Amino acid sequence: APDETTKTMVKLEENYRSSKTILDAAKNLINNNSKRVDKDLWTNNKTGTPILLVDAYNEEEITSASGKTETRVLLKLDPSISPVKVAVLPLSRNDRLTPLAKSVFDILRKSNLIGGHVQYDDAQSIGRRYRRQDEIGTPLCVTVDFDSLDDNAVTIRERDSMEQTRVSLDTLESELSLKLKS
Repeated sequence: APDETTKTMVKLEENYRSSKTILDAAKNLINNNSKRVDKDLWTNNKTGTPILLVDAYNEEEITSASGKTETRVLLKLDPSISPVKVAVLPLSRNDRLTPLAKSVFDILRKSNLIGGHVQYDDAQSIGRRYRRQDEIGTPLCVTVDFDSLDDNAVTIRERDSMEQTRVSLDTLESELSLKLKS
């Protein structure tokens, strides 16, 4: 059975839809995680406000592919405290992509290098999935696309820069581990 911290992290992942919800869920995570030794580093002792989360919350104006200006909400959490370290995102729910994407998810979930904090998401468009992960502070997304079926490689997308790097499945775990530590 999952412990209370895991349950609260799941709540944080599920309630990403607004910044207020993110901060409220994060505050509950911090306040309910009494086993955490460095709790005072997370909160202001007078108010209990999650300092790191307030500092991590960002909104950026970006131009979409259609030329429309949009606000991108992201939580720039340090990977060491991010509830989800890596999200695995198939480009679509295509019958050919799903088995490979789920295989990558299973490998990463069991990986000692990543620590098991991995999420699988195949709902809605790839852009909306990236945005959801940005909002909950996921530092890295792994995208499985149709080229992956032929070249045995995936794309790693970084939250803060939105930079994308193509890597072989053979080196994926070590590449992710390096990116999470840097």
